[in-house]
Amino acid sequence: MTPPADTAPAHAVPAPLQPLALARAESLDRTAPVRAWAPLGTVDAGVVADVDGAGAVQLRGAGWHLDWWVGAEDRWHHPSVEAAVRQRWVEDAPVLETAMRVPGGDVVHRAYGVRASSAPEWDDTAVVVEVRNDSAVPVALALAVRPLRLDGAGGIGTVEVDGAVVRVDGTVAAVLSRPPARLAHGAPGMVAAQLSREEDQQAARLSVGPADGNEVALVVPLPHAATVRVLLPRPPADGGRRRRRRRGAVPGPTATWDAPDHSAVVRGWEAHTRDAARVELPEPVLGSVLRASQRSLALAALDVFDEPAGTGSGVTAATRVAWVAEALARCGIETPLAPLATGLGAAQRLGGAVVLADRSDATAALLHAAAPVLATGDPVAVEDLLGPVAKAVHHLGKELGRGRRPPGHPAEALGRVAPALRAIEQPDVADEAERLAEAHRAAAAPVDGPRHDEPLRDGLRRGNTDSLATLLERCREGAPGALPDRVGDAGVPEGSLGFDVAAVAHRLTAVLDAVLVEGPDGPVLFPAWPRAWWGQSLEAHGIRTRWGRASFAVRWHGERPALLWEVEPAGADDPVPTLTAPALDPAWRGEGRSGEALLAPVEVPPTLVALRPRGAGSAPTDEGGTFS
Repeated sequence: MTPPADTAPAHAVPAPLQPLALARAESLDRTAPVRAWAPLGTVDAGVVADVDGAGAVQLRGAGWHLDWWVGAEDRWHHPSVEAAVRQRWVEDAPVLETAMRVPGGDVVHRAYGVRASSAPEWDDTAVVVEVRNDSAVPVALALAVRPLRLDGAGGIGTVEVDGAVVRVDGTVAAVLSRPPARLAHGAPGMVAAQLSREEDQQAARLSVGPADGNEVALVVPLPHAATVRVLLPRPPADGGRRRRRRRGAVPGPTATWDAPDHSAVVRGWEAHTRDAARVELPEPVLGSVLRASQRSLALAALDVFDEPAGTGSGVTAATRVAWVAEALARCGIETPLAPLATGLGAAQRLGGAVVLADRSDATAALLHAAAPVLATGDPVAVEDLLGPVAKAVHHLGKELGRGRRPPGHPAEALGRVAPALRAIEQPDVADEAERLAEAHRAAAAPVDGPRHDEPLRDGLRRGNTDSLATLLERCREGAPGALPDRVGDAGVPEGSLGFDVAAVAHRLTAVLDAVLVEGPDGPVLFPAWPRAWWGQSLEAHGIRTRWGRASFAVRWHGERPALLWEVEPAGADDPVPTLTAPALDPAWRGEGRSGEALLAPVEVPPTLVALRPRGAGSAPTDEGGTFS
C-alpha cells in the first residue's frame, strides 16, 4: 500500500523538489540523506531553527520547512538543485546568506534569529527570512511551506492562508511582509510543477488539509532591488495545546510585526563576542572558524546534552561535553557555562563522579564549566556549584590513584578551577586541585601516541606540523560555525547529525591549541610552528588560561621573531606565569605578566620567494603555501 503523502519516505520525493540534504543524496546516488545544516536563534533562547545549504529553514520541533523558489524569465529555479548557489555566514555571525544566480543577477536569501514583536501583545523569539532581488529584472518569489523535515519525511495536518498570515495546524507559522499575489497547493513534490505550468491561482485565503494537498506555495512579485521578509515564530513548547484549552485560539503574531534587520543582528553578535578570544593568523580561515564557532556555541552549547555521539565515532558523551565546556571556558563565552555546569552537577554521583547516559565520566567537564562561573563570585553560583566542584576534585584524585585517565583534559580542568576556588576563599580545595593537576599532567606525559578520540589536538600539542595541515583541512569542511558529526574522505557528510555542537567545539579548541596550550608553569605559545609562517605577523587576544587572559603577537626583525605578550589576571590570586615558545626558540622563557623579547634567529625556509627580508617587519611569501 502506498503511504500517505505527508508521511512518504524521503527518497520518494521527486527531484528537484526536496530539501538540499535529500537532493544531494539522490545526485550522489546515495540511499541516505546528506545531513548538513547550521543553527539559527538567539543567545537567550538558544537554537530555534536550522537552515540547510540551500536556504531551506526548519523550526526546531516542526514537521515542515520553508523553502524558496524563484521564477525568472527563463524558468523556475530551485536552490536545492541549482549549481549556481553559494552560501556564507555574514561577518561570521549566524546570519546565513544564500545567493542563487538567475538571468540578470542574484536573488539573495538571508535567515537569522531575532527577538520580534507584534501588536497587540505577542513578543517572542523568531526566525526572519529576507529575500532580496539583486538581479536587473523582476522575478517571482515562491515561499513554499513543505511537509518535509530537512533530513526526511515530516508531516502537516492543515495549512490556512489569510492574507499575509499562514497557520499550520492552527498555529501561526509564518507572516509575510505583504500578502501573496497568487497561491498554489498540492501533494508534496507536485506544487513546483504546477508553478512551471502556470497553474497557480489568485486568492487571498486558502484552507487545505492532506486530502487537498497540504504543500502550499505563496507567490510574491519581487521587482529589482525589492525585499520580502517572512517572520517564522518559534512553535509553543507544548504545541499550543495548553493555551488553546484556556483561550481558544493560539496567540501569535499578526500581520503587523517588527524585527531587526540582518545588519542589526550582525552588530549584536559582534557586541556579544567582543571580549571573546580572537586570532589573526596567515590563514584567515582559522580566525573565521574561531569567530563563527564561538557564536554557534553561544547558541547551541546545551544541545550537547540531547545529541548522541556520532554513529561509529567512538567518542563518549563525556568527551563531547568536555569539548564544549573547555571551548566555552577558553574563549570566554560565559553565558552558557552556568546552565552547562548545573546540568553536569545534576548527573553527579555521591562519590563525585559525573556519570552520563552512556556511563562515561564527565567530571573534568564539570570543572571546565564551573571554573569561570565560580570566579565571578556570584553567591547563587557559589552555593550551587561549590559542593559539586569539591566532590569532583576529590573524585579525580581517586581516579589518579587507580591509574585512570578520565576524558576532558583533567589536568587543565583542575588547574583552571584552582584560581577560581581561591577567588571565593576556598584555599584548601584550591591547593588540592593544584596538586592533582600536576599529578595528572605527569601521569599523562608518557602516553604512547595520541588518544583515539583526539588525534588532531594531541598532534598539535606535541608540536606536529602535519597536524596543522590537518587542522586547515578540517577548517575548510562544513561552514565556519557549523559542522556535521562526521565527514567522509570525499568531503561529504555521512553521519547522523547535520549540526554537531561537539564537533564545532573540538575544531575550535584545535584552533586555539595551534597558538597556545597550557604548560606546567605558563602558556606555551605556538607549540607547532609551520615554516610557511616565517616572516609573517601573528596575533592572539583574550585566550583564557589559569593565569588569566593571554594576548601576544609576533613581529619580525630580519630572521628574528619579536614576541610581545600580556597576561591579565582574572583575580588577585592568579599565579604569575612563565611563557615558552619551544617551536620558535627552545631556550627562551618569558617571565612575568607582560613583556617583549627578541627570540633567536629562525632559519629561512628554502621555499620562500625572497631569500631574506631586507628590513624589519617584511613578510616574504611562501611559494608552496604548504606546511613543511
